[in-house]
Amino acid sequence: MMKEYLNYSYDEIAEIMGLSRTAVATNIHRAKDRLRELLAPYFKEYVKKEKEKKNG
Repeated sequence: MMKEYLNYSYDEIAEIMGLSRTAVATNIHRAKDRLRELLAPYFKEYVKKEKEKKNG
């Protein structure tokens, strides 16, 4: 949230959270991977519906 919506740098987030820059980067990477994993089924369904619309 801090990175995407508040446009904080990794260093700023690290200072606020009391973590290393590496820990912040790792946590953000893992969170993005998890979000991608959770949203994948919905995206696949969306693509399927869009193809059906296009093909009529």
